[in-house]
Amino acid sequence: MLFLQAGPEVAVAASKTFVTQVTLLVMLAATIAKARGTLAPELETELGHGLRALPGRHSGPSTRGRIRALARRYVNSRGFMFIGRGVTYPTRSRAR
Repeated sequence: MLFLQAGPEVAVAASKTFVTQVTLLVMLAATIAKARGTLAPELETELGHGLRALPGRHSGPSTRGRIRALARRYVNSRGFMFIGRGVTYPTRSRAR
Protein backbone atom coordinates (compact mmCIF):
# COMPACT_ATOMS: atom_id res chain seq x y z
CA MET A 1 0.00 0.00 0.00
CA LEU A 2 1.26 3.46 -0.91
CA PHE A 3 -0.07 6.50 0.93
CA LEU A 4 -0.49 9.65 -1.13
CA GLN A 5 -0.37 12.10 1.78
CA ALA A 6 -2.01 14.70 -0.47
CA GLY A 7 -4.18 16.21 2.25
CA PRO A 8 -7.84 17.15 1.89
CA GLU A 9 -9.27 18.50 -1.37
CA VAL A 10 -10.31 22.13 -0.97
CA ALA A 11 -11.42 23.67 -4.27
CA VAL A 12 -11.53 21.22 -7.17
CA ALA A 13 -12.59 17.65 -6.50
CA ALA A 14 -9.71 15.20 -6.95
CA SER A 15 -7.24 17.57 -8.63
CA LYS A 16 -4.65 17.33 -5.86
CA THR A 17 -5.06 13.57 -5.44
CA PHE A 18 -4.88 13.04 -9.22
CA VAL A 19 -1.59 14.95 -9.50
CA THR A 20 -0.25 13.14 -6.44
CA GLN A 21 -1.21 9.75 -7.89
CA VAL A 22 0.49 10.49 -11.22
CA THR A 23 3.60 11.74 -9.41
CA LEU A 24 3.71 8.64 -7.23
CA LEU A 25 3.31 6.37 -10.26
CA VAL A 26 6.17 8.14 -12.08
CA MET A 27 8.38 7.68 -9.02
CA LEU A 28 7.36 4.02 -8.66
CA ALA A 29 7.99 3.31 -12.34
CA ALA A 30 11.38 5.03 -12.16
CA THR A 31 12.33 3.03 -9.07
CA ILE A 32 11.38 -0.26 -10.75
CA ALA A 33 13.20 0.70 -13.95
CA LYS A 34 16.30 1.62 -11.98
CA ALA A 35 16.20 -1.68 -10.05
CA ARG A 36 15.92 -3.54 -13.37
CA GLY A 37 18.78 -1.55 -14.86
CA THR A 38 16.62 -0.06 -17.61
CA LEU A 39 16.58 3.57 -16.48
CA ALA A 40 19.28 5.67 -18.13
CA PRO A 41 21.09 7.97 -15.66
CA GLU A 42 20.23 11.00 -17.82
CA LEU A 43 16.52 10.18 -17.68
CA GLU A 44 16.71 9.61 -13.93
CA THR A 45 18.26 13.05 -13.51
CA GLU A 46 15.68 14.65 -15.82
CA LEU A 47 12.80 13.03 -13.91
CA GLY A 48 14.24 14.18 -10.59
CA HIS A 49 14.63 17.76 -11.77
CA GLY A 50 11.14 17.74 -13.31
CA LEU A 51 9.49 16.43 -10.16
CA ARG A 52 11.33 18.91 -7.93
CA ALA A 53 10.24 21.77 -10.19
CA LEU A 54 6.52 20.88 -10.04
CA PRO A 55 5.53 22.93 -6.97
CA GLY A 56 6.69 26.24 -8.46
CA ARG A 57 5.75 25.44 -12.04
CA HIS A 58 2.29 26.99 -11.95
CA SER A 59 2.58 29.61 -9.27
CA GLY A 60 4.33 32.67 -10.62
CA PRO A 61 3.15 36.14 -11.60
CA SER A 62 2.55 35.04 -15.20
CA THR A 63 0.28 32.22 -14.04
CA ARG A 64 -1.67 34.52 -11.74
CA GLY A 65 -2.13 37.00 -14.60
CA ARG A 66 -3.49 34.27 -16.90
CA ILE A 67 -5.84 33.09 -14.17
CA ARG A 68 -7.13 36.63 -13.60
CA ALA A 69 -7.70 37.11 -17.34
CA LEU A 70 -9.63 33.83 -17.56
CA ALA A 71 -11.66 34.74 -14.48
CA ARG A 72 -12.64 38.10 -16.00
CA ARG A 73 -13.57 36.42 -19.28
CA TYR A 74 -15.77 33.75 -17.73
CA VAL A 75 -17.07 35.41 -14.55
CA ASN A 76 -20.66 35.51 -15.80
CA SER A 77 -20.73 32.01 -17.28
CA ARG A 78 -23.33 29.63 -15.94
CA GLY A 79 -21.37 26.41 -16.41
CA PHE A 80 -18.55 24.65 -18.21
CA MET A 81 -17.97 21.37 -19.99
CA PHE A 82 -14.42 20.05 -20.21
CA ILE A 83 -13.75 17.55 -22.97
CA GLY A 84 -10.42 15.72 -23.21
CA ARG A 85 -8.86 13.32 -25.67
CA GLY A 86 -8.15 9.88 -24.33
CA VAL A 87 -7.21 8.77 -20.85
CA THR A 88 -3.84 10.54 -20.82
CA TYR A 89 -5.07 13.98 -21.88
CA PRO A 90 -4.76 15.50 -18.37
CA THR A 91 -1.17 14.29 -18.04
CA ARG A 92 0.16 15.29 -21.45
CA SER A 93 3.32 17.34 -21.67
CA ARG A 94 2.95 20.85 -22.97
CA ALA A 95 4.96 21.55 -26.12
CA ARG A 96 7.80 23.99 -25.58
